[in-house]
Amino acid sequence: MDDRLDEEIIKLVLDGDIQQFRHLVERHSAMAYKTAFTVTGGHEDAQEVMQDAFMKVFTVLSSFEGRSKFSTWFFRIVYHTALNHLEKLKTYQKHIETDRHIDAESHFYDDELSKLAGKEQVTYIRKALELLAADDRLALSLYYLDETPQQQISVMTGWSLASTKVRIHRARTKFEQALETLLAKEKNNLL
Repeated sequence: MDDRLDEEIIKLVLDGDIQQFRHLVERHSAMAYKTAFTVTGGHEDAQEVMQDAFMKVFTVLSSFEGRSKFSTWFFRIVYHTALNHLEKLKTYQKHIETDRHIDAESHFYDDELSKLAGKEQVTYIRKALELLAADDRLALSLYYLDETPQQQISVMTGWSLASTKVRIHRARTKFEQALETLLAKEKNNLL
């Protein structure tokens, strides 16, 4: 792994050594994929978003002013690229997205049945998260799963701090409602 700071690599890229961009890709791919997957909910979609985001970054790298960390600037690009991707899917491929989601749920459900019973909690949490809007899913994932402070979430997403706090609170309420609905359905299926 390259020990240079992102800013040093960016300067080299901007000075014409575009091969250095691969170091940024290697360094930030995991975060980009995780963010894209959290927003889109699908592996292929996350891969496409990640690729699009890196292409955008490469073309607008000269606009990076260094007022925030590169990772924060890049996160915002990935986040907005993922939201735009979702909007395109909703607008142009609604029936395809529905089919993919159903197939993914079936596959996910089959996989979970083969695991230990203790893993059922994870299944219900994931299913409840899938029922939430992308912004809500992202807010909960960053705050509770990644333990990202609210101030940092605000900077990363561009939401105000007050909006971030409200969004996390509302997303938690929606999550609880989705989880209760899923568990009630399961209970009814058992009875």
